[in-house]
Amino acid sequence: MNYNSKQLEFLEVLKKVFADRKYIELSDMAELPLSAERPLDYFQIGELKSIVTKCNAIKVC
Repeated sequence: MNYNSKQLEFLEVLKKVFADRKYIELSDMAELPLSAERPLDYFQIGELKSIVTKCNAIKVC
């Protein structure tokens, strides 16, 4: 999938949050720092749910 620059900026922030916490929830999109990137301006809710599912499927050793 091709993402625009704003989507990529959000995904970079999400990656950092996920790396720190080792999990992500859909409700995290409404809290800083993720909310500052305005994810609903760039992704549909279904896409965000899919992103959350994919993140949480990653097993951290």
